[in-house]
Amino acid sequence: MNSMMATFQVNCPSCGSEFDIDRYRVPTLGIAAICSECFRTFRIEVPAASDADPTDPADWDDAPDLELESESTPADSTAELVMDESPPPSPAPVVDEGFQDLSSLTAEALAETEEERAPQGAVASGLSRFGRRDPHDRARRLARVLVSDIIAYYPEKHAEAVREGRVRETFEEEVEKSRREYIEQVGREMADSTDYFRVALNEVLARGTDVY
Repeated sequence: MNSMMATFQVNCPSCGSEFDIDRYRVPTLGIAAICSECFRTFRIEVPAASDADPTDPADWDDAPDLELESESTPADSTAELVMDESPPPSPAPVVDEGFQDLSSLTAEALAETEEERAPQGAVASGLSRFGRRDPHDRARRLARVLVSDIIAYYPEKHAEAVREGRVRETFEEEVEKSRREYIEQVGREMADSTDYFRVALNEVLARGTDVY
């Protein structure tokens, strides 16, 4: 009996980075994704059944199990693909070392910040925590997640703004909302004493152009 492969491969249309995608985690209508190598936003759709290579279901036994990212996840992963999807009932798991659900990244950063502020055991359940990180590392990561979130929700609007050189004007309201969220999560002192959010805006939202 033939069956569709559980995973399929996509390439970033900009830099060519390759990612193995679990077809069962991609909605029927497709999903927007962001390549961390070049920050290009592109759409992923599950290939038609006729495009998939037949495989023996027994071969699936040899495939690695999907696990939630933990402290043991390699810190030097060179590329990751961030997907934007509606919040699931629980944080979506990592597909592999280089592929993550955008909401799980946000949940991680927020959960760690809340853990630092709240008494032990007071962190709300349901947020996926991947282990404690240095506050500066967490702030940098949260800044990039919040900025990437803007692109994920407005891919066409962002592409047009980049072409016209109007990123700052186009996303003024969205950036301010993300900035307030960032300050709320990392604290005013961290936000004012570092440039993590501004760097994320220039590198991610402005595609490496110094406009903020």
